[in-house]
Amino acid sequence: MDAVERIAEMAPDIVVLEPTGSYSTFLVESLEHRAIPYVFCNQTLVRQTRKSFAGTDNKDDPFDAVLMAWLYRERYLRTFDRRFWLKARHPKIKDLRSLMLDIKSTTKKSTAITNSLKQRFARGEWIEKSKVQTASNRSLHPDRLPAFWAWLCGWTKNGSWELSKSYHTRFGNQYHRALEKGEATEISQETKDLARCLCLLELTETRLAIAAQEILYSPIFEPYNRVFSRFEFGDRERAWLLVRIYPFEDFLGEDGRAIVDYTQSVTRPGQKHKTAKPRSKRRFKQALGVGRTEGRSGTSVRSGSKMKGSAEARSTLWLYLNNNFEKRLNSDGSCRRGARCKSTQVRERILEQFLKRAFVERDGRLEKKSGDALRAARNGTSRKIAEILFSELLKELGSQSY
Repeated sequence: MDAVERIAEMAPDIVVLEPTGSYSTFLVESLEHRAIPYVFCNQTLVRQTRKSFAGTDNKDDPFDAVLMAWLYRERYLRTFDRRFWLKARHPKIKDLRSLMLDIKSTTKKSTAITNSLKQRFARGEWIEKSKVQTASNRSLHPDRLPAFWAWLCGWTKNGSWELSKSYHTRFGNQYHRALEKGEATEISQETKDLARCLCLLELTETRLAIAAQEILYSPIFEPYNRVFSRFEFGDRERAWLLVRIYPFEDFLGEDGRAIVDYTQSVTRPGQKHKTAKPRSKRRFKQALGVGRTEGRSGTSVRSGSKMKGSAEARSTLWLYLNNNFEKRLNSDGSCRRGARCKSTQVRERILEQFLKRAFVERDGRLEKKSGDALRAARNGTSRKIAEILFSELLKELGSQSY
């Protein structure tokens, strides 16, 4: 707070800062409260510029402060270069992103506790339940608890929700049968406490999901939701994608058309060939974490993923492909019994792309690829999903110049 007061006393024309998570969030809110203008500098380009000037990737706050002041003068005032500056998010998008990050953190904790409980069951407390699966709270009832864990910890009533007698009878009978067979022992207090923690996390996640849903279906996002419905995205899929692509107009030109760059290359002496490079679509895919990256020798860093962009959006596309398409297919590419493999026209296009990439024809029948080939097929189809999403949003929000 002292730093904010010192900045306010200086009455600056503008504050240049890096987006550093919770620290920058507090600073930005304080600056907005005092009506002090600010801009966000791209952290990646700050690091790259530091390396070109100082020859090091090491963080140096005093040097970075001088560097960002120089970037503001040279790359903002003198010659504006949008690559160096991050656009402030819409307030609803900021709130939605914050909620989704909280949901992600809560889910991670729930997964860790669930795995601990299963390990305790497998060690003898209740062997049958070492592979227990509980359904998520799809109804988003604010008081609803996961039935098995609520029964286990003795939490049978919560607000307007109450564990039904059928659940009491079912779980009680299962436990007594396991005791008689010698496949269970007395449930420890530690296991009951962990089950109670899981119930609390479920309530927290549900409240966060309700708040995110209220923002997600605001009128300003109605055109985006119409497009998302063609893909049959779920609420969390919609939210993670929306925080990366809103507003879609940022990917287009001033006339609302997709930007396409044309370059000339000589194919034969005296002949020139024009190549189209769809800049808008490329930037859109990079924002979703599925854009192609440049590979070159001599880089100093060898570890980490080659995929750049939002990890959350990339995993969203991957899980969407896995749950809605790959898991519904047999090893020969046919649809599993009872699975719905086709629905909207958009989903049929995605299924066609996945079959083309993930299966190969041998002896007159399709056979699923494996290993790196299958991984490449999944990545390629995820990129194709992003391209189809771009095209559908362009039809809905752009000038259809593609």
